[in-house]
Amino acid sequence: MRGLSRLGGYTANTILTFAVGVASVPAIIYFAGASAWAGIAVTQAVAGIAAVIVAFGWNAMGPSTIATLPVHERTPYYYRSLIARALLFVVSGPVAIIASIAIAGLDPAVAAMSTAAYLAQSLGGSWFFVGQGRPYRLLLLDTAPRLLAILIGIGALAMGGGLLAFTAILLAGTVSSVLLSAIVILREGSVDATTRRHPQILQLLGTQRHAIATTSSA
Repeated sequence: MRGLSRLGGYTANTILTFAVGVASVPAIIYFAGASAWAGIAVTQAVAGIAAVIVAFGWNAMGPSTIATLPVHERTPYYYRSLIARALLFVVSGPVAIIASIAIAGLDPAVAAMSTAAYLAQSLGGSWFFVGQGRPYRLLLLDTAPRLLAILIGIGALAMGGGLLAFTAILLAGTVSSVLLSAIVILREGSVDATTRRHPQILQLLGTQRHAIATTSSA
């Protein structure tokens, strides 16, 4: 029964993500226009490319690593990963935003917020929850805030808020999911001074070389 419950959680997560994603396309086109959706799609693509660097392979290898680690080592591992990914975001984010502004054909503020919103998903804890085998945490803490933001953003578009309001809400939803996941995960375990040392974080990036090589090739 526990296995069926987990399967149900992952299935619900997949179905909801797919349904909201598909439904949002015609809604954005209807309320903002086809060219606006095309611009948003370009920012998604740019963010997707930059996300390979920011995620640095944790989305691919993270679940199996968490599943095999002793419970007391999982939170420190996540903490070091979060700091490393945040540093990569700070480096890669501005480059991705500049690229989106240059080629998306959107207002610069809209292009910047849209790119940041999609790229910030790489800072989330989805891979950690998968490794834990906690699909409902994945759904409630990571997926739900982002999907809710899309729905609220479409509502803002319908009321004449424009793409600026839509992308601002989208960014707020993504940031909320990252923060909620981090708070829950970090409260589960302890992070000592040794874990916070920067050399350890740099060494952790080195251990991800095979994972990043795999995701980059893909």
